[in-house]
Amino acid sequence: MFTSIVAAAALQFQPLLSFRRSPSFDQPISVEIGLLKTEGRAAYWFKKTAIEGDKTSVWWTDTERCPAARSALRKIRNLQMPRVNVPFLDDNEIRATADGVIYELWGNANYRSGSAYEFKLASNTGTPLADWVDESLETLSPGWSKEEPYNHI
Repeated sequence: MFTSIVAAAALQFQPLLSFRRSPSFDQPISVEIGLLKTEGRAAYWFKKTAIEGDKTSVWWTDTERCPAARSALRKIRNLQMPRVNVPFLDDNEIRATADGVIYELWGNANYRSGSAYEFKLASNTGTPLADWVDESLETLSPGWSKEEPYNHI
């Protein structure tokens, strides 16, 4: 029985989605998101990891402690995707962005047909992804705690 409890706890914190904000001259912040419970209304956990020098700090929240977190999840489903750029196909320009802040998003997505696939999306400042990441970090900020979420559900 103890083994199944430990296994269930380990699976409980498997991320379904993650995003990262990596400034060129500052420390990155990453957030992992996973399913906390499925009975009744689904609940999700959020784990923020920040590295400052040789110190790693971890904070937690969930959709119960921070109800606004659910809105961040809803908004990501409607994120405007970038247009595929084929260099030199229509013009002779290659657009490159130096420095700034790199924003990344990993997870699973599905096509209208229902087929699901892993994806990774990356961008710099001034993009829908950057706006969503910054807005989500702001939305989640009041809910962060050192206490893992399963103590609250």
